[in-house]
Amino acid sequence: MHGLWNRHAQRKPVPPAGSGNPAIFVQRLGLDIDVGDGYPGLHSYAWNLGLDQDTIFLSDLSGVTEILSLEQMSHFAAVSFTEIAPVYDFLDRPSVENAIKQRWAECKAVPYDPVDSLILGVAALGCLLDRDGTSPFDTARDLERRLVYSARVALEYSSQLPHPSISHVIAWLLRVIYLRLTSSPHATWMASCTLMHMIETTKLHFDAETSSPLARPPGRVDCTPEQRRKIYHTAQLFNTWISLDCGKSQVELHGASTKIPTVGEGGWTGAQVGLYQLSIFLAPQYPREFTELETALVQLSHLDPSHPMLKLLQCNIALCIFRRATALGRTLSDSSLQTIVSLMRGSLAAATELAARSLPWWHVLNIPFQIVCVVLAMEQRDAAEVVILGEALETVRLVATRYRTHMAEEAYAVAVGLVRRRRERQLEFVRVLDQTLEGHER
Repeated sequence: MHGLWNRHAQRKPVPPAGSGNPAIFVQRLGLDIDVGDGYPGLHSYAWNLGLDQDTIFLSDLSGVTEILSLEQMSHFAAVSFTEIAPVYDFLDRPSVENAIKQRWAECKAVPYDPVDSLILGVAALGCLLDRDGTSPFDTARDLERRLVYSARVALEYSSQLPHPSISHVIAWLLRVIYLRLTSSPHATWMASCTLMHMIETTKLHFDAETSSPLARPPGRVDCTPEQRRKIYHTAQLFNTWISLDCGKSQVELHGASTKIPTVGEGGWTGAQVGLYQLSIFLAPQYPREFTELETALVQLSHLDPSHPMLKLLQCNIALCIFRRATALGRTLSDSSLQTIVSLMRGSLAAATELAARSLPWWHVLNIPFQIVCVVLAMEQRDAAEVVILGEALETVRLVATRYRTHMAEEAYAVAVGLVRRRRERQLEFVRVLDQTLEGHER
């Protein structure tokens, strides 16, 4: 990876605006194949599954112990750790479980308590991801709304504090994940930017060993050096990808020195570290040469993530590499395209698995949809590239049928429309060739 990280060896031209942005890529693809004025809008570009409800304002703010029993809270916490930690590992489970026990033992409502905001965030994600079928859907959604609303109010208060706590930062990170799963691109981007500013305020972007006076936190920091690395780099990962996908600026914290989490017990897996490094490598503000992109793709293919969501993240990086190469006006080699097709196929299986388990990760819809768009942009020279198009379209339909949200159904309609337009254009080209050959057949 060392060659890829030499950012300042020479000045390179800034990459074209939106060169890795999937929304712009889809728009250009649509223009390229003449979609027409009646084509469905692409304002959301399969951002997530569209599970968000209309914003609600409750009449009163409830403490977490007023919303949940200790048994319910313990269940939702277990769900969060089971589903989130293998993908985004930043929570210290013993500390959270101990905070939950203490909170229910005291059972006193403390307005805007930082630990409450963290616990509410854990509970909201657990409620969203809980698919054990023990609660009626409407009841579960109502409970989720109350948890999300209470957490949001507490976090809005924390953004005004001159000295927020680590619990506030973690709670903001949990909210960003929740919004990425359920809400709009703009709301998610705004929250991710606030998260980065909260990190700057608490000095988590400086490694614990940094001696600069600027690195001194305003108060006590109750987390280990390894956890602060996990928190900072997970937050940066979200802000980078959300900004890239939205085509907006990301927050760069000057002087950041926090090291990448270690690989192994207590740290991140090798796949998590590799995916993180390649994600930062593709940040839009860093220009990349075509050869660097192909090298990054080779390194990406050597990673072997086990979790289905990590496989989707791996494919997302491959699709971004393709878009960046296309923006440079270059065509990837046959071997590189075969690598991307292989990663596509693995990610479609992962999306199908997560949909079958009713886990609403955003890439369950987004990656199959983006695969359709990228394959249509390829110059099909291999039958495998055509076959994967059908598999991707079928996966988008499966997800749309499974969730039946407006966003999922719109993504399926857009994907079908793009394929249909490409077919019509190809048929027109064949008709022109047939006419050209008239009178020349032997």
